Amino acid sequence: MKALDGNPGIARGLALLCSVPPSGNGPMSKRFLDERGTEVVWDIFRGFVFGTAASDPQLCKRFFFSEGMSDSLVAEYMRRFEENKKPFFDLSSVVRRLPILTATGEGEAPWLKQGTSNGVTLPSRLVVGAQDDFIVDATGVRETARYLGVDPVFVDGAHDVMLDVNQEATAERILDWIRET
Repeated sequence: MKALDGNPGIARGLALLCSVPPSGNGPMSKRFLDERGTEVVWDIFRGFVFGTAASDPQLCKRFFFSEGMSDSLVAEYMRRFEENKKPFFDLSSVVRRLPILTATGEGEAPWLKQGTSNGVTLPSRLVVGAQDDFIVDATGVRETARYLGVDPVFVDGAHDVMLDVNQEATAERILDWIRET
């Protein structure tokens, strides 16, 4: 999202799948605390901060996958997560540059109106959320869609929609969007 600020014509398309909303994790974490309680927030905190989501199969499955995912496949994905768990960005830097900080009063990306007013072809946009996502709630998905000026699409499955048991249906939905654009 941030890459399009100042240059919305840089990409032909943008598909966000179960993405952290433009306001970041803070408001979503508060919603989780209010709606789900401290135990859930603690599980998410320890899962990401202490890395237990990559070492505890039950927590990993709860966070990322549907109940129908086999334990052996969860274990295989956990091995891959372990290989890639080194942080690749500075979280404090991300917080200072949250997209919502530049949003319009309607919660939209500023480049949506700029692009249409100066003749720039805006990229096609797709925002996908998962019906059973434990990590990104429907409110966060709708916020992301509003920011990008589109309606959200919700697919069956859990957070890791491209790895989960319904991955083929999700991939087909993305292919449909690509064909439409």
